[in-house]
Amino acid sequence: MASEADPLPPKLDVHFRGAIKAYERKQYKKGIKLVNTILQQQEHGESLAIKGLLTNCMGKRDEAHALARKGLFKCLQSHICWHVYGLLHRSDRNYTEAIKCYRNAIKRNPSNMQILRDLAALQVQMRDLEGFLETRLEMVKIKHTLPTHWYALCVALHLVKEYDAAILVMSHWENSVPASQATEERPDLERNERKLYLIRLYELAGKYDDALRLLDENEAEIRDKTGARERKGEMLLKVGRNEEAEKVYTQLLELNIENHNYHAGLRQALGLPTENSGLAAEDVQKLDELYSKLLEQYPKSTALKHLPLCFLPAGERFNEKLRAYVIPALRKGVPSLFATLQPLYTDDKKAAAIGELVNECVALLKKEQKLPDSEVEEPPFTIIWLWYYLAKHYDMLGDTQKALDTIDEAIAHTPTIEELYMCKARIYKHAGATQKATVELEKARRLDLADRFINTKSTKYLMRSNAVERANKTIDQFTRDVDNGGKSNLHDMQCMWYEVERAEAHMRRQEPGLALKMIRCVDKHFEDITEDQFDFHSFCLRKVTLRAYTEMLEIEDRLYAHPKYVRAAKNEIKLRIMLHDNPPANDDEEEDPEKLFSGLTGKELKKAKSKWRKQQLVKEAEQQKKAAEAEKEKQKNGGKDVDEDPDGEKLVRVEDQLAEATRFLKMLEKHSPALIETHLLGFQVYFRKRRFLLALRALSAARAIDANHPQVLVDLVQLYTADRAGLPEMVATVLADAEKEMLGGKAVADYLKAAGQAQAGSLPHRVAQAEALLLLGDANRAEAEALVRDFSGDSVTIATCAAAAEVVKRCLGEEEHTRFVKAAHDRFPFAEAFSPSTALEDFLEENKDEDDLTQEAFAKRNR
Repeated sequence: MASEADPLPPKLDVHFRGAIKAYERKQYKKGIKLVNTILQQQEHGESLAIKGLLTNCMGKRDEAHALARKGLFKCLQSHICWHVYGLLHRSDRNYTEAIKCYRNAIKRNPSNMQILRDLAALQVQMRDLEGFLETRLEMVKIKHTLPTHWYALCVALHLVKEYDAAILVMSHWENSVPASQATEERPDLERNERKLYLIRLYELAGKYDDALRLLDENEAEIRDKTGARERKGEMLLKVGRNEEAEKVYTQLLELNIENHNYHAGLRQALGLPTENSGLAAEDVQKLDELYSKLLEQYPKSTALKHLPLCFLPAGERFNEKLRAYVIPALRKGVPSLFATLQPLYTDDKKAAAIGELVNECVALLKKEQKLPDSEVEEPPFTIIWLWYYLAKHYDMLGDTQKALDTIDEAIAHTPTIEELYMCKARIYKHAGATQKATVELEKARRLDLADRFINTKSTKYLMRSNAVERANKTIDQFTRDVDNGGKSNLHDMQCMWYEVERAEAHMRRQEPGLALKMIRCVDKHFEDITEDQFDFHSFCLRKVTLRAYTEMLEIEDRLYAHPKYVRAAKNEIKLRIMLHDNPPANDDEEEDPEKLFSGLTGKELKKAKSKWRKQQLVKEAEQQKKAAEAEKEKQKNGGKDVDEDPDGEKLVRVEDQLAEATRFLKMLEKHSPALIETHLLGFQVYFRKRRFLLALRALSAARAIDANHPQVLVDLVQLYTADRAGLPEMVATVLADAEKEMLGGKAVADYLKAAGQAQAGSLPHRVAQAEALLLLGDANRAEAEALVRDFSGDSVTIATCAAAAEVVKRCLGEEEHTRFVKAAHDRFPFAEAFSPSTALEDFLEENKDEDDLTQEAFAKRNR
């Protein structure tokens, strides 16, 4: 084994450098030819490493790693070999090993800037911020004349929250560069960005006065005038300079009177409350006067008419403002009117006032074809939008039948408006009638087949009706990639809402493999988004977009707390728990020859073996045919790999389901620790793994978030009624001490009784108590049945009843489940969770001919 690189003869050295240039220019075949020329004459370690790098770029990963290891073995002291090995690990996203290789390369060549740059990029990618700062400081020492090195050092100090040091570095660099020669026609954008970044550093350090001074000094140079004023207004409020802040926010309102943030800033500057509820009468009067004056200045502003409705109490003044805001919007037919007024429905008196006004308008229109306070005769379509609003109003109040009657009246008047069918779909959705809602969305979609938004909404509703195949056909009308054989490009577009909805549809259809496939697609998207940071670590420093770069890093740090990832991760964990509790049948056992031939002798054994061999030959032929088709498809797709597991069977048949669940659980524990579902799922995973201390930790975390959550009660009883035989003495002691603390020194049964009495008015708590009682023994069955039959309390909703029905079926059996579902159906007659519907199936069957024509038209368009 050689420790140092053998020097190459001059002629071969030219080939070696040519191979490196070929790699940089992506001429991989040419590079391999040059390296092979060297290796034919000399087994050179660095040449082997470069060949491995070039081979990896051609998609031959295993061969590349073997070459790189061989080259490194022959030349351990070569920084090139270590650097190449690090690049290979980086291409595999094995960043920890890549950093180790880069550090070994730096030991051999401490001043190599390329290796230092690669190391710094990996360190910030992995958020090794201390190491990133150390590397960037070393790069400044080696080459202190490059601006990007100073910017990177400043960013590194910012990330480790050494704001004063970052300010010192940026100020030092700013003072060392020549004076700007910028003009109005050719502004110095880099200097502008440096100044704004320095202001932000002062702000992060809490030095608002210095930040304001710098902002004032450079106001003429700053190009983003509006952004600068916004920052100035916020900082003036923080330092208590309210009079100056008032002037700034007044200027901002002149630019955009509809911006609610500017209104909040102005109110704070004037010493008025920014909240709209619980206001004193004096504050309400001052706010009313303020907005009356502003309305005189800006009479066309919508915000100035809407905001007083939020802080004025229900009464004469509120009604006056309400009429001034609502009637013009109804006359114009503004579909978003309800969305702007929806927050007011938290106040019953305001909701009643809105209903009275709209009903008054409808009655007057029907009688005189006029709106209140108007002598002008309204056009026929005005009443449509009043019915449209009124239907949403009744839906908000929970009066489903009245809402449906109202929207049906509007549809009968003009059956060609898509919004009316979409409104009816939402009413059905809120009533739990998913299939009927989907039918209405389909009707809306058919009115305008070119509308992508309605197509998307229809796809989502179809998924929620478990009509996956139909949903795929619907969304494919806009997502087919003509250049890729007409296949859907939803995955390439990272369309996560579709993948999450489809995964949940497959879960409801008891298709775990397909559900896991969709969840893994979502997981892959987030991995790709994280990986995409690499494109910006050097780019943003070169372009001096320092504020955007640091904001991007902050966003990436909380990326896995995104609702789509959290939803996908929770579904993965639930599926893994289900598969652990109900393992899929193992097909391999059925094909085990020893089991197939056991008990057979003589001719029977010979005949069975012959039959088995023929079956194996048929299977081998089928596998070869599939492999050939896959290779053909791969070539057709330009070398892209073909999915060898389209149904997700390999994902279902893993050895350790809970290990797969734990991978997603760790991400939730790290990025979403404030969600109680994280810890409730964690308890279920750890409990099944018999990791009782981790289960206790999860339960304690859940109790800290919401000690009264129904599932916490069930988990607590589950933990302390479990068989703990064989546990280490220390673990048993910790569990016993925690039991005394959590149960307050009571027995489990006594604690359960007290908890049930405290939450007797809640259906989810009654169902949880019933489940916990059954964990204590079947003798409590009668009491558990009495609890789930009680439908009293405000917590009885469609969602809580649907969740309770699953628990009842699992714990109390089919008979009690049937009784519970009947009672829930009587309470919620529209809800399909308690009365299955075939509305969608019937609708699609009736309109089959129209569907065929539509699909044919879109197929022609795609061709």
